[in-house]
Amino acid sequence: LDKFEDNLFNPMPASVGVTQAQYASLSNNAQYSFTTAEGDEVTISFADAFKSQSASSYQRGEGGEAFVSESSQSRELSFSMSVNGDLND
Repeated sequence: LDKFEDNLFNPMPASVGVTQAQYASLSNNAQYSFTTAEGDEVTISFADAFKSQSASSYQRGEGGEAFVSESSQSRELSFSMSVNGDLND
């Protein structure tokens, strides 16, 4: 009777599954252009990109339980310079 009462008032689901995921991205860019006293045009560019993602999952059933988690991050930085003219020392 105790087991029957427990099953009746505190039922346990046959299986449970929970999943979550996150993604974030951030990027910044800047460009500076100027002309020298001699008329040469110089352009300098900067870029910064960051990405982060994660996911996890939990499953429980009659066959057992499992937990999986994954995450990754990446960052890309770049710099470039262009000159239209003939820069001297």
